[in-house]
Amino acid sequence: MAQQASRREGRLLAISLCLAALAGWVDALGLIKTGDLFVSFASGNTTHFANALAGAADRPGRPAIVLGGFLAGVIAGELLAGPPDRPRRVLVLACEAVMLTAAWICTRGGAPLLPTVALLALAMGTQNASVHEAGGVSMALTYVTGSYVKVGRGIADALAGRGAWSEVFPYAALILALGTGAFARAIVFGALRDDAIALAAGACLLIAVWTSRLTPTSAQAEDDDGNQPPI
Repeated sequence: MAQQASRREGRLLAISLCLAALAGWVDALGLIKTGDLFVSFASGNTTHFANALAGAADRPGRPAIVLGGFLAGVIAGELLAGPPDRPRRVLVLACEAVMLTAAWICTRGGAPLLPTVALLALAMGTQNASVHEAGGVSMALTYVTGSYVKVGRGIADALAGRGAWSEVFPYAALILALGTGAFARAIVFGALRDDAIALAAGACLLIAVWTSRLTPTSAQAEDDDGNQPPI
């Protein structure tokens, strides 16, 4: 039983890393298209919005709409996911894929840039509800500021003899995954252009299928009525 649970957590961590890479891919796309907005990183947009309100930048409505889309996505994702002990991860990821597909249709149909970027932010906000924790590690699937803090603290603890180096690795892997996704998107931008959104939607669906194959642990296998829980 313990081995099955460990295997499941390992697969969930791998899924989380794939989702972080997907977030990096989509975030790089949003940054390339807008030049100054992040669709998965609200901190930068908040600073940009504050500067715009103070008159140091133009058009505060742009970052405000993207921030609103991201927040709406987080709310929608959490509502879709349901109880934390029995999250409906496949449903969350399927809805994210639909949002990414809608953004791709907007770009192919010649829609204005801002609605497309807002849809990307909505999708990224939703993704955060798919995995909250894997292998005892808190997951930040679309941003890595907290992961950098965790890595820094982990290194300090390891150097001081208060912790193990292995505690650093999951957070460092999240940073690497998101950076790899962003790097890959920037490299292939000339070849794919807006069709990169369709590729992101397809990848999200594949991850959803992979997630559906996770085997529940014995503690999660049945609820009080003997029913199988959703993934």
